Amino acid sequence: MSVTAKGDGRAETAMPGNVLIVEDTPIVATAISTMLLELGIEDVTIAGSVEQGLSSLEEARFHLAIVDLQLGDQNGLVVAERCADLKIPVIYSTGHGPVMVPVVYPGEAFLQKPYTLAQLKGAIEALCGQHG
Repeated sequence: MSVTAKGDGRAETAMPGNVLIVEDTPIVATAISTMLLELGIEDVTIAGSVEQGLSSLEEARFHLAIVDLQLGDQNGLVVAERCADLKIPVIYSTGHGPVMVPVVYPGEAFLQKPYTLAQLKGAIEALCGQHG
């Protein structure tokens, strides 16, 4: 992830190369993956549970994680905390509102579902700029 200059002098943040989506609703995971593809991010791993998310983090190096906070009866914060340990920026994704996230730290962003492609792109660019 890096910042490059555009021809008009504005900075453009490069999109991350490898993204982990931790989302237990398949249609939502597919929608997020499709949005990432539209942003030029093709290397996406989808995990449907806390266990799958943690396992994926052990198997590959990710540049960004998008973590649903409510994964059935499990709390996605467990995955987010492991991402923080590994210095992986996290976008919290939930339909339950920001009350589920106690504090959003640098390297973290919050998106309330449903969100748009523009909102997702903005969150990614903000995080990539912090970690570029």
